[in-house]
Amino acid sequence: MSKTKEIIKSILPVFVLFGAVLVSLVFYNVYVRSTPFFTTSSPAGTYMVNLTGQKERPHIFTVEVRFNVLKNGKPFWSDQYLHSGDAFDLSFEVGYPDCRWLGENILRFYHEKDFNAGKPQVVIVVNKT
Repeated sequence: MSKTKEIIKSILPVFVLFGAVLVSLVFYNVYVRSTPFFTTSSPAGTYMVNLTGQKERPHIFTVEVRFNVLKNGKPFWSDQYLHSGDAFDLSFEVGYPDCRWLGENILRFYHEKDFNAGKPQVVIVVNKT
């Protein structure tokens, strides 16, 4: 019996540490997902958009950016997918650092350098099926 107790005593700290890391990751994920990192309102104030999630590039896991839209202060669209990426993808904050309202109900996320690169290409697709 004493050998079993010694094994349990030596393994128990590993399980406690693993459990603490797991609980910490769960709490971090819930906190990051629910806390807005960006908020903007439409020109007339009808719509408000909140972005949640992780805007930075992750080191290990895949992360998402999601959005919530309020219309006249009431939930209109909740927890919708906008962007995801892992350590090899462009982060949201690098890929889309700028935003502007094109109308009362149109919000564009973009990178200004993409519009300063000259005349854009035109691609015409014709489907004859």
